[in-house]
Amino acid sequence: MPKIYRKTCDYCGNYYEGQGDRYCGLECSKKARLGIKAEDVKFPTPGVEIYNDFWRLQGDYIISSDWHIPYYDNKLADHLIKIAKKFKIKKMIIAGDFTDQAAFRAILYNNSQIGISEEDLGYTFSITAEVINILLDTFDEIRILTGNHDIYLLKVLQGKLKLETFWKLIGVSKKEFNKRVFVSKYPFCSLNKTWHITHPKTYSRIPMNVSRAISTKYRMSVLSAHGHQMGLSTDISGKDICGDSGGMFDYKKIGYKWLSDTTHPQWINGFSIIRKNKIYLFSDAFTDWKFWEKEITIQNR
Repeated sequence: MPKIYRKTCDYCGNYYEGQGDRYCGLECSKKARLGIKAEDVKFPTPGVEIYNDFWRLQGDYIISSDWHIPYYDNKLADHLIKIAKKFKIKKMIIAGDFTDQAAFRAILYNNSQIGISEEDLGYTFSITAEVINILLDTFDEIRILTGNHDIYLLKVLQGKLKLETFWKLIGVSKKEFNKRVFVSKYPFCSLNKTWHITHPKTYSRIPMNVSRAISTKYRMSVLSAHGHQMGLSTDISGKDICGDSGGMFDYKKIGYKWLSDTTHPQWINGFSIIRKNKIYLFSDAFTDWKFWEKEITIQNR
């Protein structure tokens, strides 16, 4: 059998591996015979991944972030479900740090201050599955972005476990994951060609600092997770919205916050709705839950 060497196509300039002397395939060979001019490309196209397949979503979504399961606020989660049902929001974005993975974080950084038992490892998986299954009773579609806490196990295993495999291990059925639960390798997505929803690597003590900077970078409205702050502002033009998404955490349950004292601002929990491309924020800090959750009857006059 003749050897196959890597060669450059005379027509398109791309590398190929084959027995043809001059062309990478029949299409290039045919175009060359017909005298069709090739594009003026001198360099071959590299066969590497192009990072441009992040989600470009459309519609109304309820957006939460930073659940840090198992340290989430179950009462706030109850409010989230009630608000979603009242406003008939059937799709959800979880903007990173859905899981805390404290056990794997402690292993990674050898943090002896945080006591982690073997039971904690299994508990994180089981309660995460339980939360997703409850959410699936309300939402037709759940989109999970990847936060820094969501990959601690992957770091411990040094890349020997894929991100998709981790989420399937937690106990949600394959059918649900394939049809209703989606996990992105990206920490961000776009919504309605207007919003940039993100779990950024950057942190600032000043609320909305990060979302303003990202808004300027992309010239879009931004809802930013990770900072555990909650609020809305605008960019300098007044045209784009800059928001911090809060989080579904219960900060009283998180040991690594309380076992050190810092000048960082207090954490503010909450979630958001983007409905008809307008944003609404909900938080224990400023929301009258009884008002927002009560049924409103509109009478015909």
